[in-house]
Amino acid sequence: MDWHVEKFLVYLKVEKNYSVHTLTGYSNDLKEFHRFLGSIALKDVDRDVLRRYLAQLNTNGLSKRTVSRRMAALRTFFRFLARE
Repeated sequence: MDWHVEKFLVYLKVEKNYSVHTLTGYSNDLKEFHRFLGSIALKDVDRDVLRRYLAQLNTNGLSKRTVSRRMAALRTFFRFLARE
């Protein structure tokens, strides 16, 4: 997953001109998601896995704003992967 994340962050920086703060936030969000996945391969992530992740975020007491940003990071990341 690390290689995919690096390529994704370069894409956001170079082609989309995202701010340093957004890149840092997305990087951290994807690292947290990677920790959540554990032994689940990226290709095996489906709607159920994402729902469990969202449930965990809500259980951890994160603000709605933080949860929204993390989901936006994942949405953008998976769209990028689908295009690649």
